[in-house]
Amino acid sequence: MTSSFKTCRRSDPNLQKCIKKSVEELRPLLTKGIPEFDIPSCEPLYIPEVVIDKGTGAVSLKSLYKDINVYGPSKFVIKHIK
Repeated sequence: MTSSFKTCRRSDPNLQKCIKKSVEELRPLLTKGIPEFDIPSCEPLYIPEVVIDKGTGAVSLKSLYKDINVYGPSKFVIKHIK
């Protein structure tokens, strides 16, 4: 199925629609990954570490999160393409 991956040309007068259609056709493949393009599975999406360090003084936040599994990334909705 990946060999039929739709590509869009910048000169396409309906470029935004083309991109949206292409991504929507690709979405189901993301759950298992696409080895031929070296794209790993995104279900669950594994994030090894997230560091949040915002602010200084009395109002500051420091957080560290490790080994995060995010479920549902392949259910994204495209609202706008720029």
